[in-house]
Amino acid sequence: DAGGRLCTMLPLHAWAVGLANGVGLRPPMGYSSWNDCASEVTEARIRRVARALVNTGLAAKGYTHVNVDEGWLKSRGTTTLAMEEDTAKFPSGMRALGEWVHAQEVPGAGRTLRYGLYTSRGTCQCSTKQYQGPGSSGHIERDAAWMVAAGADLVKVDS
Repeated sequence: DAGGRLCTMLPLHAWAVGLANGVGLRPPMGYSSWNDCASEVTEARIRRVARALVNTGLAAKGYTHVNVDEGWLKSRGTTTLAMEEDTAKFPSGMRALGEWVHAQEVPGAGRTLRYGLYTSRGTCQCSTKQYQGPGSSGHIERDAAWMVAAGADLVKVDS
């Protein structure tokens, strides 16, 4: 007490809240194709970047997310309304690409790369001159199930 004032010291701890399996202890770090090539993303580019994250040691340091942003979704099926990837840009398909990303070995860490896909909650995606894709409005549950089946660990949703 200095001059009749009570001083209280509270310890400040740096801590993070996460699940017991480690989810939530750090933000998703890695690569998002939008920051690199906007909607001109291709399967070949995603494979090169994933290999680079491993080969440069960045993946071993926690940069494990590989997000395929706008540009992969071509249309919806006319009868099923299911998402349809652009097979000219992603000849193996999004599920095969996700399996490939997950199969990459990170030295000292194992198969820790995570795969992400993009959608928009509107009726269309951001759209550039080269690309106009459908959004997930009215199809949220169907699209979420499609992306999970394609192996997505992360979904980036724009509004």
